[in-house]
Amino acid sequence: MRTLFLLKQMDFWAQLLALIIPVTTATVMGEPGQIILCYFTVGGVQLLSCIINRLGLDKFMRKPGRTTCEFIWLVLWGILGLCFVAPIVTILYLYRLLLVAPVFAVWYMVISYNEMSFIRAMIAREQYNKI
Repeated sequence: MRTLFLLKQMDFWAQLLALIIPVTTATVMGEPGQIILCYFTVGGVQLLSCIINRLGLDKFMRKPGRTTCEFIWLVLWGILGLCFVAPIVTILYLYRLLLVAPVFAVWYMVISYNEMSFIRAMIAREQYNKI
């Protein structure tokens, strides 16, 4: 259980750092256009996190929002596939994604934090039961 907690901590902090580092770099460099890198880093880390958690996290530990997030990821990938067929969809898709992605990223981080807190509480309960 402690190993799982450590992995969830790494998952949460990787997401947070994937958000903070590109924004800080863009601010220090004085190039606001570099903030677009944040979309790719956070999206990549969260997609990897979603896949790993889907494969490795027990069902009772998964928060209800995680299933919704996985469905949204599938829809986003489906729309991306549609972009190759209809070019006008690409412009609308990218514009909406530009607006929705930050909200989705924060929501996913909150879900990860809640799962980490749940696992921490389970560890504390285990230690209490050993006494």
